[in-house]
Amino acid sequence: MIGKGNEVLQYPLFGLSLDDQWELLAEKYGLLRRLWREENVTWSGRFRPALSEVTTTTPRPFAGSPRIWHGSATTLTSAALAAQWGDPLFTANAIQPRENYKILIDHYREEYERHGHDPRHQYLGSGSGAGGVFVADTTQEAKRQFGPVYEALTAGRNVPGNNSPFRDIEHAVAEGPALVGSPEQVIDKILSYHSLYGHDLQSISLPTTLPFEQQLEILERFALEVIPAVRAAAPTTLWEPADPFGGRPEFAGATSPDASGTVTTDHANHRRNHAYAH
Repeated sequence: MIGKGNEVLQYPLFGLSLDDQWELLAEKYGLLRRLWREENVTWSGRFRPALSEVTTTTPRPFAGSPRIWHGSATTLTSAALAAQWGDPLFTANAIQPRENYKILIDHYREEYERHGHDPRHQYLGSGSGAGGVFVADTTQEAKRQFGPVYEALTAGRNVPGNNSPFRDIEHAVAEGPALVGSPEQVIDKILSYHSLYGHDLQSISLPTTLPFEQQLEILERFALEVIPAVRAAAPTTLWEPADPFGGRPEFAGATSPDASGTVTTDHANHRRNHAYAH
């Protein structure tokens, strides 16, 4: 996944201007595509020295260039860039009302079709807000246990343009993207976003402030109690035979389809405290 980043302090660290952020993103991504797809690349642009007969990736990608998801959070530009190249879009779904993200998603779909790409391969991912996923027997128990953690995490975020309006757990569960509650509550929340977004991939993150064993317990409950219900209610062709990337070897060790087409996650992913389920 790529994105321009949502914090402004990184630009002066690299001698770059915030005014050029979108041009930087487009130029650097165009170069990245060439370097993955071509050998002996000769290139020139605005923001870095020119290249002459350069091959940067050795060995070359085994099954061709990997798929790139474009992160999108606040403007139409990232959505349009993803659509231009026929790439999938990953909406942040984090710090704004869901209707704001729907505007970006609709723009992506319109541009994707305008550029003539096959709509069958127009995949969409969605984030799940600050704080991560927390599953308990009941929603009230989940809010009681995780509420203080969530509120401490969001209270400490004072990054311009990156502050969640959902500062208390009640607000986050009722109206925000937080996946906090009983398995049924978390299923309903994901499907409520799916009804609006039509997304194929749901990203979750585990709250790393919790003991590691508790994180694994939450992940296991999510895998066993949430994912099957979501997959049954919201099927997708992502990573299945109809998907041009389905079964490609670069997904080994991350998320990959087994013989039945079910997405599985290996132990290394568990230990990275990061899971994806579609």
